[in-house]
Amino acid sequence: MTYMVNNRIHVTPGYEEEFEVVIRADTAKASPAS
Repeated sequence: MTYMVNNRIHVTPGYEEEFEVVIRADTAKASPAS
């Protein structure tokens, strides 16, 4: 599983692909300006 805490990215080994997708979604939600 992948999750973001205080701008720190935590990734569980084996989920690199999910990591990118989740982070992109989180970034879009957290920073609409960017």
